[in-house]
Amino acid sequence: IGPLSAMVLLPTFHLCIYILDMPSALRALLIDGLVVAFALLLTIMAVRSVDALFRAWGARQTRVGKGVDPQVVAFGRKFAKIIVVLIAVLVVLQRVGLDIVSLITGLGIGGLAVALAAQETLGNVLGSLQIMTDQPFTVGDFIRYEGTFGQVRDIGLRSTKLLTGSGVRVVVPNKRLAEGIIENCSVHQGITVQFSVGLIYSTPADKLELAVSLLREIVGGHDSVSPEVKVNFLSFGASSLDLHVVYFVTDFVNNLSIQHDINMAIKRRFDAEGLDFAFPTRTVHMVNAGPAD
Repeated sequence: IGPLSAMVLLPTFHLCIYILDMPSALRALLIDGLVVAFALLLTIMAVRSVDALFRAWGARQTRVGKGVDPQVVAFGRKFAKIIVVLIAVLVVLQRVGLDIVSLITGLGIGGLAVALAAQETLGNVLGSLQIMTDQPFTVGDFIRYEGTFGQVRDIGLRSTKLLTGSGVRVVVPNKRLAEGIIENCSVHQGITVQFSVGLIYSTPADKLELAVSLLREIVGGHDSVSPEVKVNFLSFGASSLDLHVVYFVTDFVNNLSIQHDINMAIKRRFDAEGLDFAFPTRTVHMVNAGPAD
């Protein structure tokens, strides 16, 4: 029997209680039981209604493409159902004769003590809500946070779980993520790779231009690299002529292997063309001051 059908029977039971001959104390107890049953059935119906409304709202948001995080919908649905249940419990407790005002006051003081003792946990929960609402990233995105690069596998109430390219699972508290600087690589051209190539100072200008052309050819020719490759003769370093390279890897999963292949190709081509990589050197000029007196 469903809650609605059971609720239809409650007036019949109520009428029977008054028709039947019974002690007044028993009658009052049965009436209180009917009130509790009515509150229970009403709570079940309210919880189911809230659940249905949130599911319909989440489906509509997905259908119109507003991009609401499903976890936000799930959290809101659970929170609303908890509120409905708490209201029903307070109504039942008031019916049985408890002082609700004193109870709520006591719960407020106790809740304050618990909140002070669990500041870190509450901070992580609020951080998860901020991530779900602001959506700096979603499940499946590749992000970089404080030197850690990985794919977002799960956004929980306490922490977010990342899977790095080496297969390591990294768990980051949501409070730190909400307060930190996050690079979401999934919304740009790809994973940004930057590095410098230093050539020895004796490299002539035509060889330097050849090195720039080779870098653009090698990096830009890879299938998993965005065509927008930037190579520039950046600076005269302390012991090298520095070429700066910036490119974007579009294959997030195999980005480390792609960087390895590109670096090996650069080394082979530079060796074949006689382009020498620089290393820290120092030239000391000795001045002959003449014989000492």
